[in-house]
Amino acid sequence: MKKLNSNKQQGFTHILLLIVLVAVIAGVGYFAYQRVQDNNVAKTSQNITIAKKPKIVQGVTFSQTVDSKGKAIAPTTVLGATNTKINVVSTLDNAIKGTRIAYTRYLNNDFVDNGSLAVNKAGAKYVNFTFNAKKGDKFKPGTYKIKIYANGRYQTTGTYVIK
Repeated sequence: MKKLNSNKQQGFTHILLLIVLVAVIAGVGYFAYQRVQDNNVAKTSQNITIAKKPKIVQGVTFSQTVDSKGKAIAPTTVLGATNTKINVVSTLDNAIKGTRIAYTRYLNNDFVDNGSLAVNKAGAKYVNFTFNAKKGDKFKPGTYKIKIYANGRYQTTGTYVIK
C-alpha cells in the first residue's frame, strides 16, 4: 500500500511540476510578446503625422471700398468717424461653392453683431461683409475686433479702429 501512495505522490508531484512549468513558459512568452508589442507601438507612433486642415480664410482686411472682384482698395486698420461704410474683406483659399463664412464683431470687447454668407462661386478669392452707418449717423468710435469662421471653424481675427 505504501508503494501505491508513493507512486500517487510522485504522479501528483509530476503533474504539479508540469503545471508550474507550463505557467512559467506561458508567462515568459506573454511578457516577451508585450515587450515586442510595446516596441512596435512606440516605433509606429513616432512615424505618425497628423495633418492640420488648411485654413480657408487666409486673412482679413478693412476698407471703405472694394474693386469688382471684391478685393479691398486702400486697406487700412484706422478709419475716421466720418466714414459711413466699412468693408470687411476675407481672403479665401480653395473655398468651394456653398462654404459658409461667418463673422462675430465686437466693439471694445463687447458683442456687437454676427452674420454669415455662403460662397457663391467655386474659386472665389474674397468675401465681403459691408457695414453701413445708419442714415445721418456715424459708427461708434473705438476698437472693433472681428472673428472670422469657415463652416463653423475659427479662421482668423482682425482689428480696426474708428477714431
